[in-house]
Amino acid sequence: MRKKSLAIVSCFLFLSSCSHSSSGEDLGSYSELGNSKYVIGFSNILEPGSEIALYNDQGEQLEDLAFPGFDLLNSVQTTDNIYIAGHRGYQHAKIERSTGNLSVLKHPESVDGYGGAYQMNVSDGYIFYDVNVGSMEESSGKYISYFVFGKENQEEKIVTELEGTVHTAFLLNDYFYVYTESELITGDDDQLTAESFHNFVLVDKETGEVNDTIVLPIEEDMYPTTTLNDMYTMFHEKIVISYSDNVNQSKESQLIAFNWETEEMEVVKTFPQSFRPITIIPYEETLIVICEIGVVKILDREYNEFEEYTLDTDFSRVMDFDVNQDQISFMVYKDSSSGFQGEISTFQIVDGQKLNTVPIKYKKDFEQAELIVID
Repeated sequence: MRKKSLAIVSCFLFLSSCSHSSSGEDLGSYSELGNSKYVIGFSNILEPGSEIALYNDQGEQLEDLAFPGFDLLNSVQTTDNIYIAGHRGYQHAKIERSTGNLSVLKHPESVDGYGGAYQMNVSDGYIFYDVNVGSMEESSGKYISYFVFGKENQEEKIVTELEGTVHTAFLLNDYFYVYTESELITGDDDQLTAESFHNFVLVDKETGEVNDTIVLPIEEDMYPTTTLNDMYTMFHEKIVISYSDNVNQSKESQLIAFNWETEEMEVVKTFPQSFRPITIIPYEETLIVICEIGVVKILDREYNEFEEYTLDTDFSRVMDFDVNQDQISFMVYKDSSSGFQGEISTFQIVDGQKLNTVPIKYKKDFEQAELIVID
């Protein structure tokens, strides 16, 4: 099913300016990046003033630098750089591997200072992210987002304006398949009705023009389990998304698979409502689904469950996790009486075996942390 009218509106091509706002600002350099195992971005949800610290494999803090942004909840690594994105805050961090230099990522001028990113990804030499929070088309009352993309090693970026909120994107052949949610609000002041649409918007990777919009037939009240990028993955040439009943919390959670070549979608797996995934991980010929209480289900190519285990960590205190090759690491905080201490526990993905636990200390009480295990 296609609806051109749900797509959008315009795209811009320009050269990012390093003098506009704080975009591109250099914040200092790390000298110990090469000796580090973990990068951790400490932040508060709405209050600026973050800290990005380096730790070795024993959990010892090697260096830290102040970062002006907030709500650091997304990260991605490439051969040349490590990026940490603000979920609500528009200031994203960039760490150059070769120099250890920390800077505020340069944004295109037309979107700099607007809002944070639900996702940041890299693929085939491109870096791409969204600008979601705080952008709204006043004349129609519709939410407007921006999809920003371009070659990582080039300052020139393309901005495509989209209706709704952008949650993730996949670069497949010549197009970005950009997943968006939009709403059609009808009625008057006495009674308003909102109808939600879940879409894949096809954005040309060369021009930024919208080629098509595919509307997914998602069941009412079902939404991606969280707004973070961990709800989406590629598995055997299909886009797999985790959905949960985020309205009434009464329906079973679902995995849906979207065949981007045939544009067909199907529900391939259901879970009890109590099993709410926090991430879905393709591993060799299997799909590993981890829920918010630490139960792990392993599915085969046909989405049949053939193994289950429980991770040995306190999920009520998990601040963040990161997948690195065949391992997954969780950062757990302790109570304030422990003097701002936590720990990182690492497990084998395939069977849940705990490999190690290292203590982590930090300087003050931040509300959240973004964990990056350096590739």
